Amino acid sequence: MNIFLWVVYIISAIISFVPLVRLNLFSVNDKYRYFKYVSIVLFIWVILSGMRLTLSNPLFIYYSSLIIYPLIYLLTVLLFVSTMNLLKKKVHLAFIVAFYTFLVIEFIVALTNNSHLLMLEIAYTPNLIYQDVYNSSHGLFFYIHMFACYSLLLLTIVLIASYLYRDLKQQQDSFPFVLMVFGMAFGLIINFINLFFYSFFLDPTLVAFVILLTLLYAVIFIRDVRLIIKYKSNDFILNNLREMYFIVDQRNKVVETSKELINTIDLKEEDEVDFEDFMKKILKKAIVYRSSKELTGGYVNNKLYLHMMEKPIKLPLFKYSARFYLLYNETKIQKHIHDLDYVVNHDLMTGLYSRNYYEKTRLVIEKNYKNYTLAIFDLDGLKLRNDNLGHEAGDWMLIEFAKALGELFKLYKNLSAIRMGGDEFLLIAPDYSKNDIIAMIDKVKKRTMNKDILKDIRFSYGVATNQNGELSFSETLAKADNLQRIMKESRLLEKKDFEYFLRDKFRKKT
Repeated sequence: MNIFLWVVYIISAIISFVPLVRLNLFSVNDKYRYFKYVSIVLFIWVILSGMRLTLSNPLFIYYSSLIIYPLIYLLTVLLFVSTMNLLKKKVHLAFIVAFYTFLVIEFIVALTNNSHLLMLEIAYTPNLIYQDVYNSSHGLFFYIHMFACYSLLLLTIVLIASYLYRDLKQQQDSFPFVLMVFGMAFGLIINFINLFFYSFFLDPTLVAFVILLTLLYAVIFIRDVRLIIKYKSNDFILNNLREMYFIVDQRNKVVETSKELINTIDLKEEDEVDFEDFMKKILKKAIVYRSSKELTGGYVNNKLYLHMMEKPIKLPLFKYSARFYLLYNETKIQKHIHDLDYVVNHDLMTGLYSRNYYEKTRLVIEKNYKNYTLAIFDLDGLKLRNDNLGHEAGDWMLIEFAKALGELFKLYKNLSAIRMGGDEFLLIAPDYSKNDIIAMIDKVKKRTMNKDILKDIRFSYGVATNQNGELSFSETLAKADNLQRIMKESRLLEKKDFEYFLRDKFRKKT
């Protein structure tokens, strides 16, 4: 064999040995597990081919040349089964039994060829050399072997090509398809030449298998994020990462999920879930956001708050990249922010919004609404209650009136009730008319009215509406406040009666 063929053989041997160095990579995903057996059988074939070219023992040359045929058939079967497993297609038990029954027959025929010459039409002799086996004719069973191998190999090639073609149509990424088609075409061409035109001293089928599997492994390796992680030894880092994460491949499938995320969200470990379906499961138990600006509404007590960050994972030679999602559990932080926001924007006694909230919301209302109504309230007798009955009586009145305003939220949406200070309250009602507000005030009156004068909460109010942005917020508020003062002055006599009642009650008590 000339130097060129030796170089080809040595390169083929090195390439076929590489997968054996990292066989554990094939265990990263169950769909790759059979490929490790393909790699082992291919390497055995390569070693046997080299040994029969270098060793001069006639017995070894004869039987190693024969054993290679069932070995090739075994490799073809394993490649077919591996491809079916990769594509998540089931191989029926009847076919498995048929495959391996024929494999046993192949081994028997190969090992007993000396008596029937069905595989190679040459018998063993003590002076046999490799050139004799190389020049010998093939027996009938060899052609049965060839038919079985080429049929399975052709079916495997069709499965792989159709799989990659579907990816090509979905992702517009032509590199994997072109690469595999080129490799398959090259293998078929050199085998065709070997069978019908020129017989190569080095078996071209061996070289074709090495090329085909190398290209297939390259496509799998480059595109599978989990293999990249495993190969680069980042799995230790990820396994010990306290943050939650998951990885999405170029097909939008979740291919890796941290144990921390599975345990926190109580997910099931599933293989290759659609990204959208995966997110739906997370959103059932968590609020996911990329920026705190996305958080609207109040704090939800029974959900986790997960801050999600997305990073692309570039796949070499491919148009599309995978994505790495990191999730930070910020539930406690959001709870603290909510509590702080509540303290800043709420009156702690009544639970209504505070003056701080008013200063912010007035700008929002003025900017976003042309139609809104304001109602300002002033309670009667807060100072009298505090001076004559104690501050607890005054606090009770403020809290009860706040509850009455709060009950409006069950019936009406988009209202803001604010304690402006002391005994003064403000109701902001975007897109509500004056009549709507009067109806609301009537409900408040019924809620606060009581036959017991000490439990009867009386108040003055003023209502002003801004229609089509005719007035500024300040002007609308001033108009409502002025109407409230007019009502308050009209009720001075009523207020005096309440004052006499409290003083008289206080004198009797003392």
